[in-house]
Amino acid sequence: MKQKREKGLTVMIILLLTSFLIVLGIATCRIRASKDTVYGKGEAPVKTEKVKNVRPQKKDPEEIAVVEKKDILVDSQSVAAEPEDSEKSEESKEESKPDSEILFPAEKKELTSVYIPLTKSVFGRTDTPENVFLAKSPLTQAQWENMKITDIKILAYMKNTSLENLREGKLYYQGENGRLESFLYIDSKRKISEYLISYDSKGNAVDCLEVGCWIPETNEIKFANLSNNKLSVFELAPVQANGKREEIVTEYAITPAMQFVRGKIFSKIS
Repeated sequence: MKQKREKGLTVMIILLLTSFLIVLGIATCRIRASKDTVYGKGEAPVKTEKVKNVRPQKKDPEEIAVVEKKDILVDSQSVAAEPEDSEKSEESKEESKPDSEILFPAEKKELTSVYIPLTKSVFGRTDTPENVFLAKSPLTQAQWENMKITDIKILAYMKNTSLENLREGKLYYQGENGRLESFLYIDSKRKISEYLISYDSKGNAVDCLEVGCWIPETNEIKFANLSNNKLSVFELAPVQANGKREEIVTEYAITPAMQFVRGKIFSKIS
């Protein structure tokens, strides 16, 4: 009887296990079939991940100081580089100049020769200088300052001269080189002189020459003729006992720089 019961239990257990496995297999098939319908064939299920809240981390004060120092260094380097950039630009400008300007720089414009049409000085051979002087208008203060008479070394003694003793002369030349202008002066001994002053293009006094005079006591006369860039001064000595008179001629050249350069001197008896 015992053996029959044990065999019966064994059979029951086997049946139960078999039925359980069958049910399990059916359930597994259904689950797979349901997954295929939801996700589709060959597609993997989408994984979802939770995003963690990341809190900003506080920087260490020492790290911030290091970063600021780096920024300062970068700025200082960029500022220091600016002059180099300007120097490079200047060098590029120099390099961009034509070779002709570098090798042969522009020279200053040379002054041309002075040209004066034939003209005579205020005094002449037969004139009476005293009458000529009195017929001229006295110099004004503005004319005195414009002529810069005391800038000439040989005329420095006229600094305190009254304008009544000075008269207008003559304008002989005015051009790109400058100008030639004279004035008349009478001294305490009644000697009348004509002084010719040269000026450069900026109005500065350059040179001075006596181109006329009359001495009442001896009747000595000096006068001049100008032509082109030449100036000839004639001096008539007192008349001798035989009625003859010596005439001394001194030639001058007027340079483009408005200077008087003495040349030949010769004399003749007339």
